[in-house]
Amino acid sequence: MNERELQALVHVLKRRRLLPRETLFVEGSPARSAFVVAHGTVGIHKNLVGGKSERIAELGHGALLGHVALIDHRPRSATACGGEEPAWLLELQRADFERIRESCMRADWSWTGPARAYRELYAELLGPTPAPPAQA
Repeated sequence: MNERELQALVHVLKRRRLLPRETLFVEGSPARSAFVVAHGTVGIHKNLVGGKSERIAELGHGALLGHVALIDHRPRSATACGGEEPAWLLELQRADFERIRESCMRADWSWTGPARAYRELYAELLGPTPAPPAQA
């Protein structure tokens, strides 16, 4: 990802607070955003037969989630919920993702560059060991 693409990304990322056990997105729903976990944890749950769900992962500091559904335009493949403590996320909304992708499209473009840049930007903005942002 070049400097122009990175600057475009910086200007559209939004901070989002996720409360404990708050649902971020639901399996089967349309994708509206991708996220990086800046502080705290996000649980990933998969629906099972019979209406139950199973926690399949817990994502923490620096984890990227929700990006695949932005790329392939398919419904969310799992449900994401806040952990035991409040979490802070960086959010990239679909419209901004599409606008950046279209304006920066190159033959060699792939999500790998933006994902790496997203993580680098997160580290630059929040540092390698972030503290929760002060409440507004």
